[in-house]
Amino acid sequence: MIDGMFVTSYVPTSTDGDTPEVNDVFETMFQELQNLTQESSMVTFDTAISNSSLPSSIPVVSSRSALRSLVETSYALADKIGPEAIQNLEVHLKQFNSWCSIELSKKECKNQRQQK
Repeated sequence: MIDGMFVTSYVPTSTDGDTPEVNDVFETMFQELQNLTQESSMVTFDTAISNSSLPSSIPVVSSRSALRSLVETSYALADKIGPEAIQNLEVHLKQFNSWCSIELSKKECKNQRQQK
């Protein structure tokens, strides 16, 4: 059985008795199956991501490890959509970096006050 999610092309090992018309029909069916399963898989994945959340405290796990899949998916989706998505992702990452800078400044001020 061919899994349309993972196989991108199919080349039969033997063409005995196959006609070009039959191969065309199977190629068309394969492409339709692949398109259907890829779209369905993306919808399922999007739903799962939207309904998930990280635990409030993750012992001994870095943010890089915990968020690797989300970041890689964001990169892949931005690449598929194009320049507008890449710019949008950049804007959001810059906003996050600004927020982190503000939070770090607050934390440093608090630590300095506690040391005095």
